[in-house]
Amino acid sequence: MNDKKIRFTVPNFVNEITFRDIENFDIKINSFFNRLFTSSYTNVDKYPFKKSSGNKKIQFNLNKEYSVFNLSRISKVTPIKFRKNKRYLDLDYIDKINKNFDPFLSYGNIVKVRLTDQGKNWFKRISHYKPTLIKIEGDIYYCESSDRKAIIYFSRFYNEAEILEPLSLRKKIKALLEDTLLNYD
Repeated sequence: MNDKKIRFTVPNFVNEITFRDIENFDIKINSFFNRLFTSSYTNVDKYPFKKSSGNKKIQFNLNKEYSVFNLSRISKVTPIKFRKNKRYLDLDYIDKINKNFDPFLSYGNIVKVRLTDQGKNWFKRISHYKPTLIKIEGDIYYCESSDRKAIIYFSRFYNEAEILEPLSLRKKIKALLEDTLLNYD
């Protein structure tokens, strides 16, 4: 596959700024425009500058491979196929990861938290980093969550949530709150 030549037209001031930056930073023109293109455009024919009488044409060779990916433009991620070595591969574990991926590794970790009425409302509404609800007994919520995920999620509840178990997590949160209070002395 050969490199594709791309030609586009920009206003004079953009041309001046671009070539000044290329010279000042000692960057090759192809390298500069490949970075600009791969981080900004998904379609070669679409660029934001309209043609006018005071425009300059810029031409560069587009690399075969794009080295920059914008996460906001990624629509689907799928696992690649790899050679399976049965001695080192736990297929059940990999299947569970594919079906229920949790970057916090919360599986089997139960956090017991007491919520006030306001805390219950926030738990219903706030979904970002929300732990998986296992059961509710009155004001006590049982959630599947790692310590890190629980700290991230419940710390925004302030006094509307009290971590009851595990005790190690309760101690971590207490230490974090004490450190926070020191900032306000």
